Amino acid sequence: MRSNVSPARLLRWIPRLLLIAAVTLVFIYPFWWMMVNSLNTNAQVFGPPRLLPQSWRWQNYVEIFQKQPFARHYANTLLVAGVGTLGNVLISALSGYGFARVRFPGRGILFILLLTALMMPVEVIIIPLFYQMKAWHLTDSLLPLIFLPVFCSQGALSAFMFRQFFITVPKELEEAGRLDGMGHGGIFFRIMLPISVPVASSVGILAFLATWNMYLEPLVFTTSIDKYTLPLSLNNFNDVYGQPEWHLQLAEKFNAAFDEFRTCDGVVVLSDLPGGSPFKTAVECKYARPDQKIEVIAGTNLPMLVTAVTMLDMEDDPRSLAEELVDTGKDCMVIFELQAPAEEAESDESDGI
Repeated sequence: MRSNVSPARLLRWIPRLLLIAAVTLVFIYPFWWMMVNSLNTNAQVFGPPRLLPQSWRWQNYVEIFQKQPFARHYANTLLVAGVGTLGNVLISALSGYGFARVRFPGRGILFILLLTALMMPVEVIIIPLFYQMKAWHLTDSLLPLIFLPVFCSQGALSAFMFRQFFITVPKELEEAGRLDGMGHGGIFFRIMLPISVPVASSVGILAFLATWNMYLEPLVFTTSIDKYTLPLSLNNFNDVYGQPEWHLQLAEKFNAAFDEFRTCDGVVVLSDLPGGSPFKTAVECKYARPDQKIEVIAGTNLPMLVTAVTMLDMEDDPRSLAEELVDTGKDCMVIFELQAPAEEAESDESDGI
């Protein structure tokens, strides 16, 4: 059976396919990079990018669950995002239908207040919300995290989207429901809600993403580690200053370097400050390798570096080299003093007097 696709048509499709492949690669590569580095060590993560893992360290996934209750955090996040999204869609659909179809006193004023809540970020009202939840004895629980997506700015956005959709629904559908004896409840659940699936899907996706990515709210309302959600759980992999655990990554680099120089006579580590992170990490790695000759020096200066380079092939014992470097560093540290030039003694003989 012959194909009806002509070669000219295939040639026209080649640039399009190449463009689609390039765009797809741009979106897929960050995810692939993340998966590859999840199987690398900390030192390898900060190395040159590779298409495949260097070590295939599956132990990384085990250590995640050993360091903290990561599975519990996943369950908390799914519970908060799932229940919060369902509540957001249902409550906002009801309020959107009320603003669009139900006539009641003060509807315009309430809608303006809704728009005001839409423009009010949660960071502005987080302190009053905390005191309110504390008065209700709801702190250190998941309930505030479920309520906030329903009744705060995210809920106002969802209600606004539903209201704008219900305004576009023909009134004939509502009138047909009334002829069948339906009230507002019947019209909403049997007519309006089924035809609002597209906007409900959009609202649900936005609400789920907003709830899943909440960081400030669980940070404020939860204190027990078993109540954490994933954003807080991931933050636990940082140090007390909010930075990545550089000492672990530095230890990985030290261990990789020590492994590379295992066949040498010894290793001398030159660090900057006594008690600093490089010094302490190097000392910890040294005592974890009692079979390897490793010396760690703190307070390195430029003369010590120059001496280390010149004596690298002249000294085999790392201890002797370390002592020589320390002596050189001490000898080259001087205090500068400006001295007045010595007055020349007047010589009677030279003056002829």
